Amino acid sequence: KETPCIKGFSIGTLHDTIIIRYAHAHASASIMTSLGDKRITGNMIIVSCHNDSLTVAICVSFYLKVSDMVYCAVMSCTNNSNRNSYTFNLNCRYFRFPRLTHICDEWVRVCNKKRKFKVENSRICSEHFVESDYRLKEKLQNYPRHLWCLKNDAIPSVNLPKLNESEDESLDTCKYQDERSQDSSQDQIASESKISTMEESSQHSCKDCITFKSAILKQNVELELIKKKLTKVEEESEALKSRLAQKTAELQLMDNNFLNQNKELEMVNAKLIKAERESETDRRMLAKKTAELQLVEKIFTNGQLRKLKSTSSRILWRVEDIASSISLFSAGPRSYRLLRKRGYPLPGLSTLRRWAEKIDVKPGILTIILRLMENNSLSKMDKACVVLFDEMKIQAGFEYERKSDTTLSPSKYVQVIMARGLFGNWKQPIFYDFDCKITKELLFEIIKNLEHIGYPVYAINSDLGGSNRGLWTSLNISENKTWFENPATKKNIYVFADAPHMIKLLRNHFIDTGFLLNGKIVNTKPIVELLENNKNLDLRISHKIDESFLTVKGPQRQKVKLATKLFSHTI
Repeated sequence: KETPCIKGFSIGTLHDTIIIRYAHAHASASIMTSLGDKRITGNMIIVSCHNDSLTVAICVSFYLKVSDMVYCAVMSCTNNSNRNSYTFNLNCRYFRFPRLTHICDEWVRVCNKKRKFKVENSRICSEHFVESDYRLKEKLQNYPRHLWCLKNDAIPSVNLPKLNESEDESLDTCKYQDERSQDSSQDQIASESKISTMEESSQHSCKDCITFKSAILKQNVELELIKKKLTKVEEESEALKSRLAQKTAELQLMDNNFLNQNKELEMVNAKLIKAERESETDRRMLAKKTAELQLVEKIFTNGQLRKLKSTSSRILWRVEDIASSISLFSAGPRSYRLLRKRGYPLPGLSTLRRWAEKIDVKPGILTIILRLMENNSLSKMDKACVVLFDEMKIQAGFEYERKSDTTLSPSKYVQVIMARGLFGNWKQPIFYDFDCKITKELLFEIIKNLEHIGYPVYAINSDLGGSNRGLWTSLNISENKTWFENPATKKNIYVFADAPHMIKLLRNHFIDTGFLLNGKIVNTKPIVELLENNKNLDLRISHKIDESFLTVKGPQRQKVKLATKLFSHTI
C-alpha cells in the first residue's frame, strides 16, 4: 500500500520491504538507515529489513545539476533555484561573493558555516540584503527589482543564523548542507521505469526508532520561511496602509484646494464678465469719439486740433498748419481775419509773415519745398504725381528784394513747374524762373528730384506753345509715340496736352476757318443764322450766347470759359 508523503513522494510497504517512490526525473536521492540494506533503482528507493518492527528514517534531498541549480550559502537558508522544490522563491536573486578580500571574508563569516567551502561556486540569496544595500542608480531609473545591483561594500545583514547556536545543531545543519552540495555535483538523469523484480530479504528488527534531526530541521526551516513571508506580508500591509492614509490625506488636501480654486475662478470669472462689459462700453464710446475725431480731422489740421484742446493762447504751429493757413489767407485776407475773430484756430498774421520770411524762394528749383514734401506723411499711392508746367505773362518792372538787398530786372513772363497728385488731392509749385524755357535737361533734373524724395512721376502735361512743342520734339514725342523713358526708374512717362488750351485752339480754328468733316465744311454759319433769327423774337432759343462768342480777339481768346460755352451741349 502506498501512502502520499511530502510533495513528489510516496511511501509503500510490500512484505518486509519499504519502497519510496519519487517523481523527479532529474534528481538524485540519498537514504540513511540504521539497519538494513538499501538500493536505488530508477525513481525508487528500496530498503530491505527482516523485522516488521523496523523503523527507517529517510532523508531525501533533490537538487538540480550543479550547472543549472543554485543554493544559498547561508546556513539554515533553504532558498534555491530549483523550480520543482517546495522552497523555490520566484522573486529571490542569488549574488556571487565579492572579489574584495575583506568584503568576501565578511560574507563567509555571516554564512556561519563550520566547514570551509569554495566561494567561487557559492551564492547568497537576496533575502539577506536590505534595500539600502542596492545601488541608487537602478532605483531612480525605476528598474525592476530583479535587475537591481548590489553596492561594492554591501554585506548580508538580515535573516542570518545566530552565531551562538549549539555546536551539535550547527554540526547537523552543516552536515545537511554538505550532503546537499555533494548531491548537487552529481549529474544523474534517471528515466522512470517500473521495477521488474523486488528483492526480498530479511533483516533483524531494530527495537529503537532512530530519528534524524534533519527532518526536524527541515520543518523548522519551513516554519521559519513561512514566518519570514508572513512578516514580509505584514510589513507590506502596514506600508500599504500608511501609503493609503497618506494618499487619502493628499486627496483630501487636493479636494480642498480644488474647491478653493473653483471659488477663486468663479470670482475671477465674475470680474472678467464685469470688466468685459465695461470694456465693451468703453469700446463703443471710443468708437464714437474716433468717428467724431475723424470728421473733425477732415476739417482741421493736427495743430488746429491742439489749439482747440489747449487753454493756452500760445501754441507751436507746424509747417503743415502754416502752409494751410497761408493757402486760406491767399483766398481772402478779410475772410481769414473774420474766421480768427470768430474763434477759428488759425495762426496770427504776424506768424505767417515771420514764417514766410524764413523761406528761401529764389528762382530755380525750390529745394526747401522738396524737403517739406519729403517729410510729408502721405501714402505711397497718394504720392504718385504728374508734372505740369506753363508760362504766365507779368508786368515788366524793377523790383527790390529787401531780404537779399538786390534789385530784380524787368521780365516779360514767369515759367512755373508744379507737381500734382495723380490720386491725391494736392498740388505744389517746385520751380519758377523768369524768361526761362523748359528744356529736356531741366525737366529730367526735376523728375530725378521728385523720384529721390519718394514721389514717382507718371506723366507730364503742358500746352502747345512754341517752346513746349520744341521740348516735345527733343523727347521724340509724336502721334505714334506719346511717352519717354523716366531718367531715374527707366519706366515710361506719358505726355498729355493741356485740355483747356486744346479747347481754345479748337474754338479759334472753328471761328477762323472751320473744319472739313466727311467732305463737308463745319463753321460758324449755322450759329450766325440762329443768332439773327433770335433778334426779333421775344422768347429766344439760345439766350446764353451772342455775337461776342464768335468775334473774340486779343486777350479774350485766352479765356477758356468763352470756348467751353460755345461748344456746350446745354447752350
